[in-house]
Amino acid sequence: MPAQRTWARDPLQTLELMVHFLEVGTAAMEAFGMDYEEFFDSMESMFRRVFTRLKERDRKLLPVFITRLQRIEQASRDTGYGYGDSLADMIIELGGMLPRRGSEEPAHATR
Repeated sequence: MPAQRTWARDPLQTLELMVHFLEVGTAAMEAFGMDYEEFFDSMESMFRRVFTRLKERDRKLLPVFITRLQRIEQASRDTGYGYGDSLADMIIELGGMLPRRGSEEPAHATR
């Protein structure tokens, strides 16, 4: 089986590649500045794909990626085309899904 098919079936490796894409894109945005709406659309689309996977089928991997995603969100603040605002909204929602310390229950759950 080709290597790409092997990693594509592994949620950890797939999300790793997706988050790496976001980190590299964010670094380019910081280094060069961007005023290219399609670039922001592409970055937001990838972030949303990561968000959806971590919110749904790969929820158990959220603690593995949350810190890196928070760094990406922080770096995206004050960027164009509403990109930073969209990422902030998704990060807030993901943060509410993290378990409390010593508990398997999400932080936003009520008793």
